[in-house]
Amino acid sequence: MPPGAFVSIVAAIVALALVGFLLTGLYRLKEGESIVLSKFGQYGKTIEGKGWHYALPILYSPWKKLRAGGETIDFVSSNQCQAKIEVRVVDASKYYESRYDIEDTLEAAMKAEGTEEKIKKDLPGYGLEVRGVTVIRP
Repeated sequence: MPPGAFVSIVAAIVALALVGFLLTGLYRLKEGESIVLSKFGQYGKTIEGKGWHYALPILYSPWKKLRAGGETIDFVSSNQCQAKIEVRVVDASKYYESRYDIEDTLEAAMKAEGTEEKIKKDLPGYGLEVRGVTVIRP
């Protein structure tokens, strides 16, 4: 092997790995979609609009892709009650920051009287607009 060939090969591999890593920051969104990105474990930003978008992967990581038409939360409580909740995200930062609290809220609502009304009352505080609730009890 000629002198310097090993260094050239290693440099080429490192360059390809770096390009591959930087390409992980590309996001393609369809009409009506958005993506919520976290930054060091906190809400970072929301990217909206059809087409290709870029966020530096060293700073941002994808958390959730959202549809403009809304999301469905399927939840099963500890007492095996099931809920299907149709929501639209109105505040992505609140939704991201409360992502762990939502399960606790739903768990409490599933054990309470008037479950559907409690869910409709509580979830807007997490940046969600509730469009419909279906609860199935065992």
